[in-house]
Amino acid sequence: MAIGPIQLITRATPGQRRTLAAAALGWMLDSFDAMLYALVLAHVMRDLGMTKSTAGLLNSLTLLASGIGGVLFGFIADRVGRKRALMASILTYSVCSFASGLSTSVLMLATFRFILGLGMGGEWNTGATLVAETWPTELRAKAIAVVQSSWAIGYALAALVAGIVLHYANWRTVFFVGIAPAVVTLWIRRGVPESAMWEGQREHSSEANASDA
Repeated sequence: MAIGPIQLITRATPGQRRTLAAAALGWMLDSFDAMLYALVLAHVMRDLGMTKSTAGLLNSLTLLASGIGGVLFGFIADRVGRKRALMASILTYSVCSFASGLSTSVLMLATFRFILGLGMGGEWNTGATLVAETWPTELRAKAIAVVQSSWAIGYALAALVAGIVLHYANWRTVFFVGIAPAVVTLWIRRGVPESAMWEGQREHSSEANASDA
């Protein structure tokens, strides 16, 4: 029988609800920071003397980096845990969004957008993995669908914030607002449980290494 979002939440444990919220917020704020670039692009092109082809190249560079980041943060998540890797990915794209507002050249902006892409791809990977490893099989697909649908909310939020900020300030301030998602990591560190599956694998690996020694 099909279940809706309300039934999905009520059937989950408190820990599962927190992992879902963490992953969904990560995807939403990932979208928020990524879309700020597109929303202020005309202003950036004017102030930094950027051509249309260069602007498109920077956007492609971010997407390329997201693929690399997905693989990179996958290794990091296996090493330090899903929760820590998720926090690191959110901090990466938040800090680089803020740093984008400090850019005084196209090269500086390209560097920050590339590193932001690493965090963006890393969040896609670690957020989905955390949910997949903490939710039961019968609810897992719906939970991940909720996470992915939060991307659209982030886009709408970015459009709203950019519109308001540009009315009173410039494009640099819009990027500065992009640091806000970093606050979410404080809650994740204290309120979100680590994947029991990952902890079990780490414990098994430690025992195997100890027996080999």
